[in-house]
Amino acid sequence: MRQLQTETHEWMTRALGPGIRDDKRERVLRFLEEALELCQVCELPVDAIHAMIDYTYNRPVGEIEDEVGGVLICLAALCNANFVDMKSAVDTRMRLCNQNMEAIRLKHMAKPRSVRHI
Repeated sequence: MRQLQTETHEWMTRALGPGIRDDKRERVLRFLEEALELCQVCELPVDAIHAMIDYTYNRPVGEIEDEVGGVLICLAALCNANFVDMKSAVDTRMRLCNQNMEAIRLKHMAKPRSVRHI
């Protein structure tokens, strides 16, 4: 895990710079976007997502390290249920990120201001 964090940190610095790399709001929005795309590909209906938002935001706020642990455990379980190798998936995505750095920069800048935070 530490190696992935280090590799991601270095890639973000090269690709988008430290300002975007360290912007907590930007990072959580990108995480949400990727999580929603995963829900979409797993065919979770949007009404179930809205219901989960209401359910989650009406409960007490947790601690970040506990929630990160929960995300990773749930992601591993989701991968197992869908026969996805997490290591292979992240290696493939990182390779694509490195190969398409300029396209990723352009895609980031083309996003509507309402879904990006600079």
